Amino acid sequence: MTPSTSTLLLLAATFARVVHGTNITGVLNVSNMSSLAHGSTAPDASANSSTLSLQKHLRVARGSSTIRVINGCNREAIWIAHCCNYNYPQNVKIEAGGSHDFNAYAGLMGFRLWPKMRCRSDGNGCRIGQSGGRGQTCGTDGNWRCQPHIDSKFEASFGARRDYFDMSLVDGYTLPFKLKLRGCSVRNFGSFWDCSGLHLDACPRANREYYNGRLLGCHARGRPGRGTRAYIDLVHRKCPRTYAYDLDDKNGNHNCAHGTTYELTFLCPAA
Repeated sequence: MTPSTSTLLLLAATFARVVHGTNITGVLNVSNMSSLAHGSTAPDASANSSTLSLQKHLRVARGSSTIRVINGCNREAIWIAHCCNYNYPQNVKIEAGGSHDFNAYAGLMGFRLWPKMRCRSDGNGCRIGQSGGRGQTCGTDGNWRCQPHIDSKFEASFGARRDYFDMSLVDGYTLPFKLKLRGCSVRNFGSFWDCSGLHLDACPRANREYYNGRLLGCHARGRPGRGTRAYIDLVHRKCPRTYAYDLDDKNGNHNCAHGTTYELTFLCPAA
């Protein structure tokens, strides 16, 4: 039986909840879901690599989404780290006022990026955002443990027709930001997220996270997947339309047509 559109959206929403957690444990191919919805059979697992490569290039040729990251902090550079399943250089440096475009092709699943700041020249050893992950070392100022995973995170899975994305603040946040959708308007939300008020000065004192004596971010704390009431209230007040806690789907789970440009501006951590 062909799955209904509502069933596909439910599956996508479920995957979005998996994606915004600390560990991404599953992969859902939205392109394959779309094929099933139109009565096609699941792809043959024996398809050879050249066929898969051709399919990937065809998807890119039809038009990819773009994540344009802008450094809106006029005082210092930022570096962008990413995971997962994305074959691209790590720790892309963006000077103050600069920007960088990340291509988001159809079939890219479980993607995540986050900002780092006050780093060594190689983009590691950062005082903000050095939280580990693939291609990411730990350690800052002689302390070799990872920082907590409290980054301001953009997360998405990109299908042939639809992209499913969120800004996740479930674990915490580091830098305030703005998100502008170009080519998409989300129903009841519009196309602009202004979270510029989510600076570290606004963080409740009990939620402030220090590393080697320096303030590096705002930690949700509370129980896993759900921060303190003061933290959740802060996020809902200063940064609606984002995940403030696990399963905060009515605020955090969004989708746009593939081909959208996600213009994400990170700001200075302090007001």
